[in-house]
Amino acid sequence: FTSEMRLFIFGCLSSVALCRTARRGATMEQERPNEAEEGLTAADLEYRPWQRGDARYGRPFEPPDPDRLFVAADPKAASGYNVVGRVESELEFTDENNPKFAAAFPHAAIVHISYVWVHAAWRSKGVASTMLPKALEDIRSSLPDVVAVYLEVDPTDEAALRLYLRCNFTFFYHDGDDYDEEDATLLYQFRPRDVQ
Repeated sequence: FTSEMRLFIFGCLSSVALCRTARRGATMEQERPNEAEEGLTAADLEYRPWQRGDARYGRPFEPPDPDRLFVAADPKAASGYNVVGRVESELEFTDENNPKFAAAFPHAAIVHISYVWVHAAWRSKGVASTMLPKALEDIRSSLPDVVAVYLEVDPTDEAALRLYLRCNFTFFYHDGDDYDEEDATLLYQFRPRDVQ
């Protein structure tokens, strides 16, 4: 190869690399995962139990067994990025294995919400305050014998506390609770006329 041919080949290869990089960058820009589009609100999302194919960050969720999984899904999102919020919960029973609630709800079915999450791009858009009441409705309709739902929250997380208190959760204390606990327990009780 002559030096002119080497320069020509090198020039072609570098422009191919730049084109590939530019194309890849454009693709990434088009499929920005879970980004809230300008003008979209919590009302534009679907709130429902998990369905096969629901995914976050390009990874599908596994079937929620034994947990229940309730999601806020963006129907317009790129495939693999539709879940922008979720509530995970699990059915429990008040007995010797769960003494914290046994005195208040003897031999009852309760639900523990173990996780509430909203994608950072969707925070402060009303997603959590729309999703959580709908998740409670879903629990009520799918588990009619449940009398209450509880969760733990960091008492210094003011935004989370405001959300839960707005959704009619109340502080729950039982004998032996230390008021300076790391996590506060909040309880949502279904109305007695709602309990079947």
